[in-house]
Amino acid sequence: MANYTYRYYGNDFDSRIDYQDLTMRIYDYVMTLMLRVWLRQENPPPGKDQFQAIDSDGKTAAAVKWGDDEWEQFKKEFKRQAYAAWNNAFVLIPPANFDGFIDPKGERRNVICFLEIQLVDAGSPSVHTVDVVRLADPKASLRPNAGLPKTPGQFSSNDLKPNRIEGPYRQPIQYRKVNGKIRVSGGDSRDGLYTWEQHPLPHEVGHMLGLQHSNGNAAACKRDENSAPCYGVLGSDSINIMGRGDALDVRDAEPWRKRIVQHTPPTCLKDWRADFVSNEARLRGLWSLRSK
Repeated sequence: MANYTYRYYGNDFDSRIDYQDLTMRIYDYVMTLMLRVWLRQENPPPGKDQFQAIDSDGKTAAAVKWGDDEWEQFKKEFKRQAYAAWNNAFVLIPPANFDGFIDPKGERRNVICFLEIQLVDAGSPSVHTVDVVRLADPKASLRPNAGLPKTPGQFSSNDLKPNRIEGPYRQPIQYRKVNGKIRVSGGDSRDGLYTWEQHPLPHEVGHMLGLQHSNGNAAACKRDENSAPCYGVLGSDSINIMGRGDALDVRDAEPWRKRIVQHTPPTCLKDWRADFVSNEARLRGLWSLRSK
C-alpha cells in the first residue's frame, strides 16, 4: 500500500499523485497541481463596437468583441504556453527516511512535477477568475494581472506575444521603456548588453501557483510588489520566469515542494529537495538570451 495521500484538495488548487508510464516504459510517481481558471470574456456593451479597457496601472486601450475562433485560440494557447513553461521541469527528491515512493521492483523513486489547468465557466473561492479583453490594436499593451482569490485578474489578447527585453545581464538596476522595449541600464554591464524574451502568461500562472516575483523579498517590494527591483536586480533574477524572462530556477519548484508535504505526512518542507528533471528543463527559457 502506498504510504502517501493520493489527492489533496486545497484552497488555491488541488493536487494528485499518480504512478504512470511517462516515457520508454519507465514508470514514475507524478504529482500534478490542478489549477482551476475561469477565463471570462470582456466584450463591448450592447450596441457598441469598442470599449476602453483599463489595467491595474490605470492605462487604457481600445478593446473589441471576441470572435468564437479567436476566443478558442486564446484559451488553447494559454494552456499550451503554461504547459511548455512549467510541465516536467522539476523533480522532488524524498527524504531518506521516507519510503512512500517505492516501485514494484523495490526501488526508491522521485516525484516528477506537472501542472494541469482546468478551464471552468463559473467562479468560486477556489477558482482563479481572469477577465480577458481583445485589444483592437495588435501593438497595444496592458499590464497582465493574475488577480487575487477574491479579485479578478486581467489578461489581453496581446499577452500571447512575448515581450522583448534589453539590458546588461549581470546587474541591471534601472529600467525605462523605449520604442516599445524595456531597456535596462546603469548596472554592472561587464558582461555586455543582452536581449531576451518573456511570455507574460506563464509568469502570471506562476503567481496563481503562489510564487512571488523573482526578487520579491527586496525592501521596495514591501511597498509596491510591481516596482522595478522586484523583477530582478541581478541578471539571474531578471531572466527568471518570475522576473522578466522565461528561464526557470529550482526555487520555482516551491509550489510543488509546499504541496508534497500535504500528501506525505509526517514529512515537512525542509525534508524535500527539488532539482531539474533534465538539462532541457535547466536550459528552458534561455534560448532567447542573446548578446548584442
